[in-house]
Amino acid sequence: MTKKDQRSKRGSEGAWVVERTLIQLLNEMMSGGKKRNGVFVIGATNRPDTMYPAITRPGRFGKHLYVPLPNSVQRGLIL
Repeated sequence: MTKKDQRSKRGSEGAWVVERTLIQLLNEMMSGGKKRNGVFVIGATNRPDTMYPAITRPGRFGKHLYVPLPNSVQRGLIL
C-alpha cells in the first residue's frame, strides 16, 4: 500500500465516522417516538448523489427542496 493509498483510506474512514454519527443522530431525533413541537431539522448538501439512502428515506425529511445556483444577475444582488 502506497502513502497515497493510506491517505485516501484514512480520509474515507474519517468521512464514514462522520456519516455514521449523523445517521445515529437523525435516528434518535426522528424515530424516537417523541413529538418535538417547534423543532425543525434542515439538511443541505451539494452532492445529493452521494447521500446515504437511509437519510432520504420517506418520513425522515418532510420536504425536499432544490435550490439552483444563482444566475449572474442574482449573484450581483447577493454581493
